[in-house]
Amino acid sequence: MLHISHIKEKALGGKNDLSNLQAICSTCKQGARYITAKRPTVIWLLSQIRRAGLDEQKAVYDRLRSKFGDCADGTK
Repeated sequence: MLHISHIKEKALGGKNDLSNLQAICSTCKQGARYITAKRPTVIWLLSQIRRAGLDEQKAVYDRLRSKFGDCADGTK
């Protein structure tokens, strides 16, 4: 059976937004009480992007460029 669970528990400041909800099985639900996923570090994320193929790297670049613009000085 699947359950809807919070990624970050409401008791720890999590919201009811779709971005904070996940579907998990009954076994995981029982073991996941009061456990939250740790946010990955920037270094870990960058290492994962470097390991990805060129198509995936380009997809990440395109997403960041669309979100933050194409300027080097930090302004959009």
